[in-house]
Amino acid sequence: MQSTPRRLTSKPSPHASGRTSQDKSSDHHVSQDKLKHKMRLEIFNQTWQFPPEVVARMLSPKTLSSAWTPSVPDEAPGLDDYSCEVSSVLSRAEASLDTHCNSASLKNIQWPKTNDERSFYEPLAKFLNACVAACKGIIQEESPHALEDLFHRDLAFIVFDRPTKDSIDGAPAVKPDLAGGNGYRAGVDLWWSPPAAKKEHQMDIPTEVKLDLVDLIRQCCTYGRALFSACPSRAFALVLAFCHKTAELRFLIFHRGGLTASTPCSVKDAAGRKGIVQMLLSVLLWKEPRDRGFPPFCNEQAYAIPQSPDSPASSMVHVRQVLYFANCVRGRATRVCSLGVPAPDGDDLERRMLPLSQAGGGVRRSTRLTTQASTEKASQKPGYRSNKKLPSKQNSEAGQTSSALGAVPEGAVQETVPKDEVPGARPEETGTTVPFKLVPRCVSFAGSVSHQVSSTARWSYTSNVPRKDIICKTSWQEEGRKWNEADMLKATSDCFGTAQHICSFVVSFGENEPVSNSIYLPPRGKPLAEYFWDIFDRRIPAKVDRRYFMATLTGVEGDSLTNARSSLELCDAIVDATLGWLGTFLRGYLQRDISTGNVLRVPTPREMPRFELPRMDDEASLEAELARLSLADKVESSEAYAKKIMDAVEALKVTTKGKGFMTDGDLSANMSTYFTQTHSSQAISGTAEFMSAPALDAIRFKRDYLQTPVDDLASLYWVGQWSVLFNEHCQGDSEEEESMRSDAISYRAKVPQDIQSLNDRQTQLLSTSTICQDWVPILSDWYESVAKLESIWARTYDSLVMSRNGRNEDILRPLFNRFALRGVAEMLEVMTSHRPRLESSQRFKLPS
Repeated sequence: MQSTPRRLTSKPSPHASGRTSQDKSSDHHVSQDKLKHKMRLEIFNQTWQFPPEVVARMLSPKTLSSAWTPSVPDEAPGLDDYSCEVSSVLSRAEASLDTHCNSASLKNIQWPKTNDERSFYEPLAKFLNACVAACKGIIQEESPHALEDLFHRDLAFIVFDRPTKDSIDGAPAVKPDLAGGNGYRAGVDLWWSPPAAKKEHQMDIPTEVKLDLVDLIRQCCTYGRALFSACPSRAFALVLAFCHKTAELRFLIFHRGGLTASTPCSVKDAAGRKGIVQMLLSVLLWKEPRDRGFPPFCNEQAYAIPQSPDSPASSMVHVRQVLYFANCVRGRATRVCSLGVPAPDGDDLERRMLPLSQAGGGVRRSTRLTTQASTEKASQKPGYRSNKKLPSKQNSEAGQTSSALGAVPEGAVQETVPKDEVPGARPEETGTTVPFKLVPRCVSFAGSVSHQVSSTARWSYTSNVPRKDIICKTSWQEEGRKWNEADMLKATSDCFGTAQHICSFVVSFGENEPVSNSIYLPPRGKPLAEYFWDIFDRRIPAKVDRRYFMATLTGVEGDSLTNARSSLELCDAIVDATLGWLGTFLRGYLQRDISTGNVLRVPTPREMPRFELPRMDDEASLEAELARLSLADKVESSEAYAKKIMDAVEALKVTTKGKGFMTDGDLSANMSTYFTQTHSSQAISGTAEFMSAPALDAIRFKRDYLQTPVDDLASLYWVGQWSVLFNEHCQGDSEEEESMRSDAISYRAKVPQDIQSLNDRQTQLLSTSTICQDWVPILSDWYESVAKLESIWARTYDSLVMSRNGRNEDILRPLFNRFALRGVAEMLEVMTSHRPRLESSQRFKLPS
């Protein structure tokens, strides 16, 4: 579960400000424009186009060829590896297709001769319904009763042109110009996600009309986003786009790797009409949920989880609560749910489906960044401000960047984008907390869920999977890193302070058929220029954004540190999560994205493995090198730091009842290959509010940078500081606290100075909240410890690199170990010195 950095904003009453209805309307359009701009940056240059006959095959019901054999495990088949039903139908009805496409009902539509957008609505609806009739005619020629089995047997397009009944996480409700769906009639109310208890119509195929092509596609992106928000597990979302300037229609397929479109089809010539009928025929042929893009693994309110490592069968478990959801089109679209059986009471459905935390405000704001300004200022020294914007998230692959929205998708936590794409920022999860108005109130398909896990699944359990109190995280991972988190969690499944991994697997439609966006992308090995559509950017990407639908089951449910009910509880949660981070690192994984979203508290202490430290590797070569350099800074042995840690663990009363843990390995680095990679500024990973100052400086000045355990340990401090200032139950309203909360978002480097100043002025400190009084002395000592660690690391690392004229893994790996142990030992010493005082501190006043 994630916590959300909140932006401190003041929203004056419209009545108090004397604003007019015209002013409000203007604000609405500003919000819409902002949303469209964000969507353009999110999808960026991952835009492709194909001829209508190819898009028809993409949309068609299809069967995987028996000849398909993956060249590597879990490889997704391409479009050419399928037999598509539409191809078979059209091969038998070629003459009929030409006849229908040249019928009077299609040819004789009276298209307006003006540029007035609304004048095109009725003719376009009439044209699309004529196309539907043509498709039905073709299908019925095959079999008179074939329509009875089709999902869209009653498909009709209507003029809509008014807001939908629900909106998407704080953004204004959008209003598609036309809408297509079963049984639609003029005047019908449409929902993106209708209430389950009511018989309401769900928006199925939104259609937009505009004069300007770029603005048209940007608007359609917002509809794709809404469709994904209503059904997060869907593999694609279909939107129709009509440019009335050219009288051309495009079918748009939104997927987690971007946008794939048909080439333009003119409604005024036979070839264009033929292409439209071909694509619409594929839609009419849909029968099964998978045809519409819904994997059988999940219907939004239930999951099919594996029973055990030895059984291919699955069990249906129900969503007890959506803990986190990152809404987006292109991106990881992470969703975290607690699961159990039996099905919960339907009366509280909307409460359960409402994410306790989310990545998405009006324009996809969430737990990561508040604004690009926060990224820009997070590492600034007091008195220094720069106008240069930073990437909010960077990826872990050498030579690639994950820039906010511009190189990477919006709802996903962080993505890989080739370095030639956007040299700038993508505040991927930026922002404010707002009501999440759209939830999956209804199932995406009727019937049971089912799934069979492939042999490549990563298992940590050897017995049956529990059917209650488990956490399921789903996300769309990039092809090259889809097993990152699974491998990290599996390696640390027996470590204290971790998520207690059960299993991870690629979600599939069937054997050798992982759920992926592969069929909507250019074929492997083909020049991308042949398929690139320069609708949002002219630069052809270095690679396609190929993604796989992944699922991970874990056994510990956590929530935000900001929900801690006392200072002691917050201290214990941070300590346990820090020990989990250390255990993960010593098992060979550097987390590289410490944030409030993945350092969590356990509301009810949970049984975990006992905390232990492994024996340290032979450090003789490091000792010899340090002795040769005669460094002024004293660096003790790893064994000495390990002893300090174990002494602190005892003093801090750490038991096997875990009170906090560290999770999320999407951006983790495997240390076995880490030192052989290129470490450019674009390979830096993290969340801007919580990244170390040296890492942020490296991004700003585009310097090569090797992320280290010291960076993660600095991030832990910033997470702790945030958790104190934004505690849900104990936010003081003193001038000092208000100022620090504001600075934590916009000018982070100033906050430790304010904390030190408060620590020196006890009179002012006593006027602040309980949590502030408890934690200011801790944060003051903790920050001093981290600053000293960063300084000593910099001098030691620079001396070693310069003396050896480069990086040497034999030296750096034990040096990483030593500083990881040192940093944790010193942090625990701070907590040990203050914890006795916290034991007598009052619990916060909780809401009744």
